[in-house]
Amino acid sequence: MLGKVQFLLRETGNLFAISLEGLRKTFDIRHWWKEYLRQCWFIAKVCSLPSILIAIPFGAVIALHVGTLNRQLGAESATGAAMVLAIVREASPVATALLIAGVGTHTLEVLQEQPRIDAIIVPIGGGSGAAGACIAAKAINPQIEVIGVQSEQAPAAYLSWKSGELDEAPNRTRAEGLSTATPFELPQRILRRMLDDFVLVSDDELDLATLVMIEKTRNLVEAAGAAALAGALKLRERLKGRSVALICSGGNISPAQLRELLT
Repeated sequence: MLGKVQFLLRETGNLFAISLEGLRKTFDIRHWWKEYLRQCWFIAKVCSLPSILIAIPFGAVIALHVGTLNRQLGAESATGAAMVLAIVREASPVATALLIAGVGTHTLEVLQEQPRIDAIIVPIGGGSGAAGACIAAKAINPQIEVIGVQSEQAPAAYLSWKSGELDEAPNRTRAEGLSTATPFELPQRILRRMLDDFVLVSDDELDLATLVMIEKTRNLVEAAGAAALAGALKLRERLKGRSVALICSGGNISPAQLRELLT
């Protein structure tokens, strides 16, 4: 009995000692404040320029829309609107280039893990992800075939790639991640030079691919995320015997969408 009491008292004392030491260290800033400042400086160096380059075109677009909504048609407003439009035209390609460079890392990671890939299939909405995939894949191995997939209910990027012009198209797809009606100039310029093939799939084919991917891979993907699988199923005869990577770029399916898909 006495041993148990001694044990309890000893452990209680240790607990208080640890608590007091933690409290004392909380106010002892001599050791950690330098590391804190180093981390802050590192984050500022890495993030500041990309944040500014992204914020300028978005801020300009907001300013332009606010001015339009307020119907400011005076001379000063017209000058301001012209400046905003100039910022949008000049800065937005920089933001797009940063986005393309960022999303292209998924292809780098794929090829690091599986360097013998023969083909990469990537979903296309606006085209930034596919443009990044093309740049990364062709830089590592120009023989890798990059294939884009888009919903035939929102074919703006496909039509623009085929025609060589920026062609708008109706947007009626259920796949939110592929839902675009207007193509983007910089991704299209890259895709025209580097994308090997481009296929359209129906929304029903996207739904089927979503079900297959959920069942076979246990990844809870949305329709846009399963677009690459839908394209692979459509091209299965042509791809037979080849090593193919599928870019799964969306897992934002909602409970309501999932219930509708499963019923």
